[in-house]
Amino acid sequence: MLDLGIQLADYPVALMVAILRKPGNSFSVLLRVYPMGNQRYLPLGLQLAGLYENGEPFLEVKARKQDDYIQLKFSAEFGEQFSVRVALENAIIIENFLI
Repeated sequence: MLDLGIQLADYPVALMVAILRKPGNSFSVLLRVYPMGNQRYLPLGLQLAGLYENGEPFLEVKARKQDDYIQLKFSAEFGEQFSVRVALENAIIIENFLI
C-alpha cells in the first residue's frame, strides 16, 4: 500500500497498487484507493484514473456515497509505463509506474 502522504481536500487517502504476473510478459494491475485516519468512507466524487504516457485516461472511476474503496483493474505488458491520478476538487496527485 502506498500512502499518498497528503490530504485531498482535507481527506487522507491511501493508494494500493498490486501487480501480478500472468503467463508470458503480461501483468494484471489492481489499483485501489482507501480512506485513511478516522474516515470510514471516501469523499463523494473522489476520482481514480489510469493514464497513458500522454496523460489521457484509459480507465476512470468516481467514489459514490458510502464507498469504502474504489478500484480499477487492467492488464499491462512488461516495460509498459502508466500513471495513476487521484483527484478531489482542485487537489490532484499523479504517481508514475513502470512494469
